Amino acid sequence: MLPKPDTVSLTMVKQTISYLEEQIVILEQQMLSITQETYQDLYKRISSIKGIGDRTTMELIVSTGGGNHFESAKQFSKYVGLAPIYEHSGSSVRKKGHINRHGNPQLRSLLYIASWSAIRFNKSCKDFYERLKERGKPGKVALIAVANKLIRQVFAIMRDHTFLCRWTSI
Repeated sequence: MLPKPDTVSLTMVKQTISYLEEQIVILEQQMLSITQETYQDLYKRISSIKGIGDRTTMELIVSTGGGNHFESAKQFSKYVGLAPIYEHSGSSVRKKGHINRHGNPQLRSLLYIASWSAIRFNKSCKDFYERLKERGKPGKVALIAVANKLIRQVFAIMRDHTFLCRWTSI
């Protein structure tokens, strides 16, 4: 039988956890505020993409330093860890594609969650998702593809320094 936990220690641990959770919320609010001030124009442009919220916008900007050092959308997608990888060896070995999970896991996770919102509110993402589902792709695979599409939209906004109101379907 396990010994009864020390109530004083347990209370202190709970208070410490509560305090740390409050500090995390305060720090995230400060980061958001600083990001909105420092990258005001870029912040507005990225957050104009339907499906991408404040937290994802902040993470995209902070993680990439404004995204100026990426030469292509593929490079940006690979940095995040959403680029598709295909393994083949001539004509003998062909493995199913998958994403390269070498990128930023927190950013990849936020973009996956953003893809849920994007298939509801971003017309081009919704159309893309529906086309993939019609072709028989599993839901999670289609959502990863939508997250990759969001990355490409973000890259276009960063590269062109403009708001893109209408997205054409691929």
